[in-house]
Amino acid sequence: MTDVPHDRNAGSADEKISEANSKSVRKRAVVVAVDLGAESCRVSLLRWIDGQPEIQLVHRFANSARNDGNGLRWDLDAILSGVEEGLRGCAQVAPEGIAAIGVDGWAVDYVRIDPEGKSVADPFCYRDERTLEAFKQVHARISPRRLYELTGIQILPLNTLYQLHADPEQEQSLPWINVPEYLMKQFGGRRVSEYTNATHTQLLGVRDHGWCPKIFEAAGLDLRAAPPVVKPGTDIGQLAACEPVYETMPGWPSPTKGVRRFEDLPEAARRYIARLEEVSGVRAAIVSTGSERDDTIHRREILQLEDLSKTL
Repeated sequence: MTDVPHDRNAGSADEKISEANSKSVRKRAVVVAVDLGAESCRVSLLRWIDGQPEIQLVHRFANSARNDGNGLRWDLDAILSGVEEGLRGCAQVAPEGIAAIGVDGWAVDYVRIDPEGKSVADPFCYRDERTLEAFKQVHARISPRRLYELTGIQILPLNTLYQLHADPEQEQSLPWINVPEYLMKQFGGRRVSEYTNATHTQLLGVRDHGWCPKIFEAAGLDLRAAPPVVKPGTDIGQLAACEPVYETMPGWPSPTKGVRRFEDLPEAARRYIARLEEVSGVRAAIVSTGSERDDTIHRREILQLEDLSKTL
């Protein structure tokens, strides 16, 4: 993690304006990064503070492939559960809001899915030895040299091309999606293949940046089962099944109608406004205390600071 120091003792008007602007930057919606590792997975927050990135590790959980008697596979439910816990933790420590979620991981591994978009089985790990025979079978159909000419990537038995070929014939027509994108789909995204992940599959054409029909045909793979390729940073949907986070604060029995000064508000009302400012990242310069136009508090120290900042 990177710690970025800030001067919190500034006294001049210019320094206060700078600090106010800095706070505004700090309150921008953050980005969540999910990294699926072979031994552990991490869920982190990325913030930009004064033009510098700050990464906060929110949740880390152990992860490893396991052999369940049907090959070396990833425990998909455990991964989803760990990532969901990390996302809940991010929501709690990021009151400024979350702008986007990105997932990276084993771009060569994939999930076969049913018509409802759920996995038909835990995905194989790239270390499973089933691809060794598939490696030879594919090369009997199309040479490694030709594959390199078409894709431009290193020829490795763990690439998705050989894994897909190793699947039984009855599964060849089932749609598939790489593991990182599968997680995104479970959180509400569309079924896609992000371009940089797709380049690891040995199935993407180096010239047109799309799935290569020649490779699919030579390897006996169903091109219709492949997800559409999208550019990095593509918005693929909204986070689904979000749970609202409620916060309860003490109220105040005395009326506020007619109050003209912020310091004359009940203490609980001042704390409520302070909490709104903290969550939104915006100072409350004008506070309405009643139904009439004059029932208004103008916090001039804030208004003057904002006016001064606009003239600079």
